[in-house]
Amino acid sequence: MLLTANAGVFKMIQDKFYFRAKLKSKLDLLSQEDKAIKSKKINSSIKKIIIRSKKKEIGIFLNTDREPSIELILKLKALSDIRFYVPIVSDNEIIFNEILSNTKFHNNKYGIREPLDIKPDQTINIDIFFIPLVGFDLSLQRLGHGGGFYDKLISRTRRLGNQNIEFIGVAFDIQQIATVPSEAWDERLTNVITETAIY
Repeated sequence: MLLTANAGVFKMIQDKFYFRAKLKSKLDLLSQEDKAIKSKKINSSIKKIIIRSKKKEIGIFLNTDREPSIELILKLKALSDIRFYVPIVSDNEIIFNEILSNTKFHNNKYGIREPLDIKPDQTINIDIFFIPLVGFDLSLQRLGHGGGFYDKLISRTRRLGNQNIEFIGVAFDIQQIATVPSEAWDERLTNVITETAIY
């Protein structure tokens, strides 16, 4: 029985590795121009969701080269009292800090921009998170990069009892697959936004 369970876990890991490699290869084929056009459409959908939700504390991500850029929504900050927070890798998990007009950034060990001056964790303030991913399916299961940072974030936040917090994946259409290999600790998203749809 244990051997069967171990074989199942090993296959799950293999499947995730396969899909990550396949999807990253597809993303690498997108031109910068294509990414910019698709990202602009995604930003438009995100803006509508934020305005419609009336939520004021927003967690976003600062993208890598493969991910959609959602920084255009920061323009909402100048037009309203919306506050934006970005992730910081800290002790094998991510915390969030608010970004201000004078926030300085550096690249962390993963090559992702994050605030240079780290303040105490402000994750508890956030009402809605926009989350990067490598792949997703229509059951809103997310395939991440493998570090488990966002699964831990979602689990930790949901344990605090606020069921109104939204976790919205952000991706390009080409990142959708039929079924994301999932394990017990993998967390489902509230929605996924792409350049053509909101799932």
